[in-house]
Amino acid sequence: MDPLHRQAVQDCYDDIARDLDPGLALRYSTVRWRDGDPGFIRAKARTEGPYAGARALLDRLLDLPWDGFDDFVQSLREVPYDHLAQQLLKTRERLKIAVERGEIRRTNLGRRPQVGLQIESQENPMSADCTTEGPDDKQTDSQEIGTQTGTPETRFSLVKPVPKPTSCKRVDRVSQGIIARMEELHEEGKWHNYDRFYRKACSHFAKHPDILVRIVFENVVAAYYRNDLKDGQQSILRGQELIFRTQNPLHHQGHMLYLKAALFRKEKKFREAENALVLAGQALERMQVGRDTGEIWYNVAALFAQVLNDGCTAVLTSDFKAQATEAIQHAKDHYKQGGDEDESCRNKLRRAHIRHAMSLIGCWSEVRPTNRSDDVTEDDLRQAVDSLDEVERNLWDGIPNRMRYYWYLARSDLFRYKNSIQRALEMAEEALRIAKESQFPSEVHFAADRVKLLSKLVSGKHH
Repeated sequence: MDPLHRQAVQDCYDDIARDLDPGLALRYSTVRWRDGDPGFIRAKARTEGPYAGARALLDRLLDLPWDGFDDFVQSLREVPYDHLAQQLLKTRERLKIAVERGEIRRTNLGRRPQVGLQIESQENPMSADCTTEGPDDKQTDSQEIGTQTGTPETRFSLVKPVPKPTSCKRVDRVSQGIIARMEELHEEGKWHNYDRFYRKACSHFAKHPDILVRIVFENVVAAYYRNDLKDGQQSILRGQELIFRTQNPLHHQGHMLYLKAALFRKEKKFREAENALVLAGQALERMQVGRDTGEIWYNVAALFAQVLNDGCTAVLTSDFKAQATEAIQHAKDHYKQGGDEDESCRNKLRRAHIRHAMSLIGCWSEVRPTNRSDDVTEDDLRQAVDSLDEVERNLWDGIPNRMRYYWYLARSDLFRYKNSIQRALEMAEEALRIAKESQFPSEVHFAADRVKLLSKLVSGKHH
């Protein structure tokens, strides 16, 4: 094996051994390597202690007469171990850069460690390496917390700050890897692969409620995209039962509430959505800043924007537009703070920029027949252009289908406001193509209406 690959495996050795289900070790031991050799690795007896099978697999991988690194990484992607595959690839890239910079010598890489994984406990494997914040790390000063979470003085008043809960960084890391993979699949509309991955992830982490609850709640997002509200509600109920078995129930309750708000918003039950977000806001101070806190503010902005576009007088107030802008800015700030530890924050930040543009130009819900809304100002148009340009310049790499769809749709409206109807139609047609290809039912309907309207406007111009 290449020394750099060998070192990457060794650096990730303990994490892989702990996470890899002993029952699946044999599956990996029969990976069909690229030269056709099945490379069978005999798993060690259970009497040799926990993780013995996984350690045997890794030891055999390191001793193979050929380089099995890429084959092993590919096999990890096939079940809920994509986070391990990503960890291996990132470790390899880190080592490669270090060698190129002369920080380490390639000849020193890949030496076998003298001591293997030492874990005496046979309890929950996810608790073997839980690093939590100590008392000195907890924030108790209300002013500092208020600044960190970016709490504006709006109707979403928050409870008095309390110390942040401890967190298991290992659980967070595993969860983030799984959620990132789920997000990638449902944002691309790869539903067959998504369903298979979701089932396997639920089965594999059935005894780990702190991970399972996040997996189940991410399925609510997939149900929202599919317009399957029944499945979304079922996942909410399943997650609600899991919350009481987790180490951080308040955080997961906040997570659940903003998802419930999204489902209510999908049904145009705006008052219920607002109440759910008020309750979520009360948990905000006691949640770890990052993806989920950003999602609360994002859903506040989404509610305000949808109410504005639908003209719902029952809950509409004069300051909704300002509060929507303020909330989306707080969402961006939270995503940026969580981006160093959670990869999905980058996609959420991208989405926030696109949705901000859509909100400013009234491109959030059903298409309007008028060419320009009276409440869309030149400053709104400028800010919308800036947000979409930010995505195109700095966040386009890796953009999933769903976000590409909305980017094109927002660009379409911007061209329409500039009376470039033909370009607006072209952008809308590209959005419709993406929506159909990815099987997003709500988005197909929305884009089809936009194409129909623009086609009439183009036809009218030519007559």
